[in-house]
Amino acid sequence: MIERRKIMRACLNILFHGIEKEIENIEEVFLRECVYKWLDVVAAGRRSLAEEVRWDI
Repeated sequence: MIERRKIMRACLNILFHGIEKEIENIEEVFLRECVYKWLDVVAAGRRSLAEEVRWDI
């Protein structure tokens, strides 16, 4: 179970890194900032969910 969590965490980190690299390619500053804000919201939600799951285990 722990190994599966490590694999999933690594995959999510790769995914987020790829998304961040793509965001850097957005030329319009306003759009890029909006996308970064939504990415932050998703990351915060993911951390919150991970914390809840940790408490349930």
